[in-house]
Amino acid sequence: MVKNNFITSLLLLLGSIFFISPSVLALEPFKVTYNIYKGPLKVGAISRDLRIKGGGQYTFTSRMESKGFAKFLSGSLLLETSKGAITEGKIIPHTYLRETDKPDKNYELNFDRKSNFVKRVDSEEGYEEILKEDTFDKLSYQAQMMMDLSSIVKEDLKYDIASQKKIVTYNVTFIKEKKISTPLGKFKTLVVNRKDPHSSKETTVYCAEDLNWLPVRIEHTDKKGRSMAAKIASYN
Repeated sequence: MVKNNFITSLLLLLGSIFFISPSVLALEPFKVTYNIYKGPLKVGAISRDLRIKGGGQYTFTSRMESKGFAKFLSGSLLLETSKGAITEGKIIPHTYLRETDKPDKNYELNFDRKSNFVKRVDSEEGYEEILKEDTFDKLSYQAQMMMDLSSIVKEDLKYDIASQKKIVTYNVTFIKEKKISTPLGKFKTLVVNRKDPHSSKETTVYCAEDLNWLPVRIEHTDKKGRSMAAKIASYN
């Protein structure tokens, strides 16, 4: 009887480990570039670089340059830098810097973990809010999503984002699995979507399993219904 109870308890424990707790993928450094298209026309490019040092300290940078039609949507240049640490499957940002050719869109954030506050530090009128349990910046949450998609349970995701003026919530919905063709070959992807509930603005992302859930295609529609797509061009 005691032996049977022990076996039952062991099976329940194993079940809780393998079927309830998500299996989170370890994030690895990468460099990736995308070309931005409006229909068949190339209108810009994105390059991203994730570097991870010993102890899990990371620097994640993104550079977007656009021209023509895309320039009117987001300006001709957008630089983002997120720095922080990766601990137990979680991105913990310490600082975030956003630089564009539109001065009113530039800002810098400091995540003070000791005082449990996130603060905009580039402006005297910048906000300060209490950090929620998991609060990300606009770049670091995308790396966190790559790890979260490695979970064996495909479910909707939610992220608290420290933006330019306040902390907002991004709701990411799992849409479907789909195989797509890219310049790097065919990939099995998970398709996820984030939609602004107050406008037509939305983003659909195709994340490739073979590339540790890195996005290989990003489709974006702005508030006025104008659409563009970023397609992977290189990866290493």
